[in-house]
Amino acid sequence: MERLNYEVLKRSGYEGYILPEAPEKVLQFGEGNFLRAFADYWFDVANERVGWNGKCVLVQPIKTDLAPVVERAEHYGVSLAIEPVWKHTVYNADRALEVIRAIQSPNLRIIFDPVNLLCPENAADREAIFADTMDKLAEHIAVVHIKDYVPDGAELKSVAAGEGEMDYRSILRFLKARKPYIQATLENTSNQNAVRSRQLIQRLYDEI
Repeated sequence: MERLNYEVLKRSGYEGYILPEAPEKVLQFGEGNFLRAFADYWFDVANERVGWNGKCVLVQPIKTDLAPVVERAEHYGVSLAIEPVWKHTVYNADRALEVIRAIQSPNLRIIFDPVNLLCPENAADREAIFADTMDKLAEHIAVVHIKDYVPDGAELKSVAAGEGEMDYRSILRFLKARKPYIQATLENTSNQNAVRSRQLIQRLYDEI
């Protein structure tokens, strides 16, 4: 999934009202959905309807908010892990690396949940996404979440391993070669399918 910018808009054929050369008039702390979809919408309206002629500069609060928490983790000798999720602020491997490099602490680690990196728009490219994540974040990954997914309208619904469309072989191959003693958890299981999911992952792991 590409990061939205003027070049992406141009390639997409977007013909909406944009002002790439407008001066920056608003310093906005945060980049969440509410600010982008509500507050920033009104700046767009002001540009389009009354000639405000301005843009926002978004200040990412991650380093400011996360650094003190990581410092406490260092103090107590524990690790703090963040999990990239496609619709969150940390949404892919590159974004996760930005955070890691900004914080610069060995106590800041990564939870690798392959399914949480996927959405309906990028699911067809899942193997490339997984490979990119494993390549860039290998040394930082401390925990793996294992689950599956099925398409559900405009979303991907998380289900127990073996009950959806996931192919775990590339992930298990990476774990066996690079992270043989890592902790992995099965997610979205129930009393009815937990054993079956574990047996599936164990069998695939042993076959690699």
